[in-house]
Amino acid sequence: MITLHISPEWYQYLMQLHSYTKKQNKRIAQLEDLVEELREQMKEIKQRPSMQVEKLEYKFDQLKVERLDGTLNIGLNPNDTEKIEDFAVQQTNSLKKAPAAIDPDLKNRVMQAAEQYIANDGVHKLKELESSHGHEFDSAFRAFIIQDMKAQLPTRVNYYLNQLQSSDLNNPDKVSQLEKAIIAKIKNDIDTSLQAFIQNYPKKGSNEEV
Repeated sequence: MITLHISPEWYQYLMQLHSYTKKQNKRIAQLEDLVEELREQMKEIKQRPSMQVEKLEYKFDQLKVERLDGTLNIGLNPNDTEKIEDFAVQQTNSLKKAPAAIDPDLKNRVMQAAEQYIANDGVHKLKELESSHGHEFDSAFRAFIIQDMKAQLPTRVNYYLNQLQSSDLNNPDKVSQLEKAIIAKIKNDIDTSLQAFIQNYPKKGSNEEV
């Protein structure tokens, strides 16, 4: 008989995923109850004689449903960070300049630099963070984390390139400076995201949920 061995890290992750799914199912059930309650209220209002109806209000937090998309979502989310200060463009007569079309060559160079950084330094930095925070992942789980971050790079690169203005691309020296700034920012984002992930990852024996 072949025995399937699951490492402690994978088992812990699967248990967290199971617990998270249960929470989502509970929230969905609450959402369904809320929708049914609102439907009954609307039905009751429609059946009333013509009269002034008080404003019906509810908080959007009551309808919030978190996504469970099957990824670790390590943290490379462009909507959670501020724009690069170097990309700030002063407005003239209250009108903004039109954003520049993304240069394919520039995009490729930035992507290659970011992917190379993850490939060459990602696992090493991850191991250092594991050691300093009392974790020890197996190679498969590390590869899963690195791959999850790689999958988020295109969105991240596009986010920063979209901050460029057309005038920025007219000066080769300025383009070179901005390219270096974008790459440095993405490298910092990768380091920060890995650190945040490790700091929030439950230690063995912990009952914390994702």
